[in-house]
Amino acid sequence: MTEEEMNELNRQLRALTAQMNESAHPDFDGLSPAKMHRLQQRPLEVGSVVRWQKDIPAEKLSGAPMLALVAFLMERLAEKETKLTATGNLPSKIVREMYDLRLLPEEFVDTGLTKIKGENDWFIASIVKHLANQLGWTKKRKGKLSLTAKGRKVLAGNRQAMLETLFRHHFQRFNLGFSDGYAQDGLTQKFTGFLLYQLLLHGREWRPLQFYNDAMLKAFPMLPDAYGDGYFAPEDEFCRAFYLRYFDRLLYQYGLVRLKGKRHYRKTDDREVMATDLFRALFRLDMDAQRPERPEDVDIQIKSALFDAEMGGMSWTSNDIPPELQDLFHEQVRAFYGEGEAGAVTVGSVVGDLSFPDPETVNTEEKALSALEKVLTALMERGVVFQPPYHVTPVVLYRFVIEDLFAHKIPPPDPMLQIFIPFEEVETELSTESETVAELFLLALFSLDVPLPEELFDEPMRLGNEMVSRAEGLAHAQAWRDGLTAVRPISFAPGPRHDDKGFVYQFVELCYEVDRVDGSSERFDTEGVVQLGPREDGLKVVGGNFQGFEF
Repeated sequence: MTEEEMNELNRQLRALTAQMNESAHPDFDGLSPAKMHRLQQRPLEVGSVVRWQKDIPAEKLSGAPMLALVAFLMERLAEKETKLTATGNLPSKIVREMYDLRLLPEEFVDTGLTKIKGENDWFIASIVKHLANQLGWTKKRKGKLSLTAKGRKVLAGNRQAMLETLFRHHFQRFNLGFSDGYAQDGLTQKFTGFLLYQLLLHGREWRPLQFYNDAMLKAFPMLPDAYGDGYFAPEDEFCRAFYLRYFDRLLYQYGLVRLKGKRHYRKTDDREVMATDLFRALFRLDMDAQRPERPEDVDIQIKSALFDAEMGGMSWTSNDIPPELQDLFHEQVRAFYGEGEAGAVTVGSVVGDLSFPDPETVNTEEKALSALEKVLTALMERGVVFQPPYHVTPVVLYRFVIEDLFAHKIPPPDPMLQIFIPFEEVETELSTESETVAELFLLALFSLDVPLPEELFDEPMRLGNEMVSRAEGLAHAQAWRDGLTAVRPISFAPGPRHDDKGFVYQFVELCYEVDRVDGSSERFDTEGVVQLGPREDGLKVVGGNFQGFEF
């Protein structure tokens, strides 16, 4: 093939690719791959098919509960900083005042089954506190919470701009799996824009929740992959988490959806959902949206072509990449291949003789955050930049940094060249087998409508101070379940693991609520342990002990 023929073939391929990217994809409900890419990468920005409405009236904005709650907390702090509890929680007086606004009432509180004594009794207060802190609108120092200069400026500024910043941070950077016990999946949050698109298309009518679940899975069939370690099938686990995180929490907390029907803790949740008038007052659909061209786009593609020619390969570079990051990435690749494998070093070697706590001893969020700050700061000072993923809890993230990130190979850092390490490039299995089995046990125990899986449990099992048959142990667990009408898992976090005398003791932190057959309810926020027996086919549950239940 001559050079002229090759150029013509490349021209035709580029034209075909452009046509495919701009044509509606059957799985994307009317969107082309190009529009879907923009919706995913830059939701609600210029060029996205989903945009904010212009000049939203103040009376409409006041109907967004989460915005009003965050503003209320900031207004209180503008008057006077507040002293936090010993555990870093908001004082009970502020929590009760926030609840008394009646913006997001809860049935258990209104019926008297739950008494609001502090932040732990109304998890929305925790979300409000963390959102304001993450955005830099508030700060914690010496046990007190205060408003920052940035927060004062935001509070005094345009309320629509405040909502836009708050909402985008909430679905992009905040962990939507906060305190719900399901898999820590950050991928789904990348496609929140598509859910907003679906609600703009179909949300004027009541539709089953399953309708939106099916649309998400049709467009992004990989979403259940993060839920493969649960007791139920991955798609079932995803469905439960999706309903809870988006319709029961995120969208509801901003007043964007209405629900009717009774929630069921299983996949066949037959509730229906409709977008509210507020939703349509906040968002609009622009199907003619086009990504704006920028002068630097040409430079990005020229640099990419020159780099390919230099390295003897082919690459694709998005015009969305910041030019300075493209330069750093090219320099990093040149350094790595210039040094070869022999020149590579581990991330752990970069920090030299600095010592960090053993992950087994870092079993609380406070300890983990302190240790993470120390190690990530040390890496940055040495030219290694790692952006922590927002969907991983601090305790698990610290273990990942020490055990996985430290073993990752990179070019030797150069004082003039930072090394960027994407989370996705590091090989990891974020959870241990004992953590997974302990979580499976709790999920099985709390799923009242599903029989306990015998294969998960050992033979024999522990019951008090005695060893009994598996059948007797399961009968004991089932008797506990028979005294309940509902269990609501709220949060789960693995603690340290200890091996002793042939058993594995996996410590756990969990929070859950129960409704009993006598009509009473109770919430448990507790620590416990799951005893496991190592067997040829994996770890088996021997016993368990935590507040509210014990073998």
